[in-house]
Amino acid sequence: MNAFGYGFTGTGCYYDKTREAVLALQRANGINDSGRLGPKTWDAAWNGKPPR
Repeated sequence: MNAFGYGFTGTGCYYDKTREAVLALQRANGINDSGRLGPKTWDAAWNGKPPR
């Protein structure tokens, strides 16, 4: 997600900023916007379209 401009520091915690980024990523990649980090979302984080 840092490659998409989010500037996260690895904390291992799922805060509001993380949820917002995940939802944006899911929407940009046509994934059900659940906010969960499932396999499709994980793949999109590395190989998908960047959120707008």
